[in-house]
Amino acid sequence: MERARTQILVAAADLVAAGGRRAVTMASVARMSAVAKATVYNHFRDRDEVLHALLESEAGHLVTHCAAAPTDERLQAAARWLTSSPVIDGLRRHDPATLVSVANRAAAEPAVHEVVAGWCAPDRSSADALRWLVSFAVVPGEPGELPSGGEGSL
Repeated sequence: MERARTQILVAAADLVAAGGRRAVTMASVARMSAVAKATVYNHFRDRDEVLHALLESEAGHLVTHCAAAPTDERLQAAARWLTSSPVIDGLRRHDPATLVSVANRAAAEPAVHEVVAGWCAPDRSSADALRWLVSFAVVPGEPGELPSGGEGSL
């Protein structure tokens, strides 16, 4: 059961990386993950639920990546991960409005601020840290390119 869910999320990640969220349909996820469409529906009610689970999974990968870094390097580790994530890059290239919407929702959540401050930026205000991290994902430019000053950067 868990194997099929993992396959579905990997397929969704590949689809988002290649074409943004519009590329994710229940049929395309089933085809890409090599499972029956009914199996996808057994795990997720609809495309939005697949995308939500994918973003939660990506957030988990980010936290795991940062937790492995020394405390004083976690902010830089988060920035490196954000600029190398194929899912984030796919959203940035194909569906920036979704990425901005997710970032805005995250910025409005006090719990997210606490997490960011706790695991990557204990010496900054959490809102500033979150804004800075998000700027790596939404800045125009090539994947992996760090933002220089200007709007979206601190």
